[in-house]
Amino acid sequence: MKSQLLILYILFLSNTLFAQNISRPFSTLFTYDGNGNMISRKKMQFYIPSSKNEQPNKDISSEINVVHNGDSYTIYMSKSYGNTVTMHVYDTSPIVVKNEKFIGMEHTFNLKGNPNGIYILKVNVENMEGIKKIIKN
Repeated sequence: MKSQLLILYILFLSNTLFAQNISRPFSTLFTYDGNGNMISRKKMQFYIPSSKNEQPNKDISSEINVVHNGDSYTIYMSKSYGNTVTMHVYDTSPIVVKNEKFIGMEHTFNLKGNPNGIYILKVNVENMEGIKKIIKN
């Protein structure tokens, strides 16, 4: 009887550990009508596909600032890396809606024609990457 309890305890403990490893961040998206009444609520999972390079990348998110003016968004990098910078903008699906390359500390891109909502900006340079959330109103 003790061995059966021990086996059940080990199985339950291992399930708990595995369940924690597969969790992903979720966010709730609310939609409102013109009068301010909530008309829908969706639980969304944010997942950004990783690059093909399996090495851990240095996080440069704190060195990136995004400023918007209407449908135009400008990326400001706190320092110049001297190499080509690749940026990807994902919607919450995650489908790439914008994919551009630039050199320098500043780049402007446009999301005109895309619906209002939450977008994820992923910036890659050398073996470093930064991620920022963009909210289009």
